[in-house]
Amino acid sequence: MSLEAAIFRSLADRVTTVPGLAAALDVGEAEVTAAVARLQEMGLDIRTRGAGLALPDGFTPLDATVIEGLLSAGCSRRSGPVEVVFSTTSTSDRLAAANATGGCLLAEHQSAGRGRTGRVWASPLGANLYLSVKRRFPRGVTPSGCLSLGVGQALAARLVAHGVPARVKWPNDIYVDGHKLAGILIESRVDGGGHWAVVIGVGLNYDLPERFRDGASFRATDYLRSLSGPAKDRNVLAAGVIEAVDEACESFIAAGAEPIRAAWGAWDAFPNAPVICERDSGPVRGESRGVDEQGRLLVRVGDELLALSAGEVQYRALENADT
Repeated sequence: MSLEAAIFRSLADRVTTVPGLAAALDVGEAEVTAAVARLQEMGLDIRTRGAGLALPDGFTPLDATVIEGLLSAGCSRRSGPVEVVFSTTSTSDRLAAANATGGCLLAEHQSAGRGRTGRVWASPLGANLYLSVKRRFPRGVTPSGCLSLGVGQALAARLVAHGVPARVKWPNDIYVDGHKLAGILIESRVDGGGHWAVVIGVGLNYDLPERFRDGASFRATDYLRSLSGPAKDRNVLAAGVIEAVDEACESFIAAGAEPIRAAWGAWDAFPNAPVICERDSGPVRGESRGVDEQGRLLVRVGDELLALSAGEVQYRALENADT
């Protein structure tokens, strides 16, 4: 365990001091001071209380045992073991490189978190949720673009149950009141046995520091910070995200894309919205009209109904934000 990780765990348990940390960890006070500065640079909100150091009231570190205990037996069996790491480059990259056919990986910090088309996903330490789930689909089941919409719908439904007015923005985001709460990234490949290995990454804003919010390429929200009760616990939220991913995968495996397409109207964050479509002849303006079974956005341009993929469409209401 790194010195930073050890200090992080110590601060999560109690108010302490630099001399106290140095003695407990058997290192010099100068090393502790430098490590605390690095933790703050990583985004950790370390506060001074008298002569001591502490994390904000109510802060709870991610705990794999707690999260696993909150999962249903079926979800736990299908999703595989839960692992929590202090820091990694990207939970999706690390899980994709693992030999295991399944598993759930969460990180307190990502040094190279990313969203769609390689955009940077701000991943400050201890502030949000960064997790990925790896699933092996049965032979003959091919993931389509609708899968990310299905994950979005399942996740939004769980958030709504906690009183969060969440909706899904095509193709892979959760929005609340016009601001991004979460992003979904799905990557898949065929393994040696002819099965699709699918890694589903979710980044969920929870308590995003202002300096990271100001630097984001999208209009971020940490609406979840206003929750009360068990839903405010990041471990409870993490278990809910894993359950939502499992629910979406099981539905897609059993019924394909049609139920996702049919439900889209109820979850669309920007129904019948003005959009700009990038065509070979240049940008044209149209209006969204739902999705097809491949997860493509249907756009009405004049008398023509186009089926467009991610990267070809920009919502005009979000022209200055990440779409």
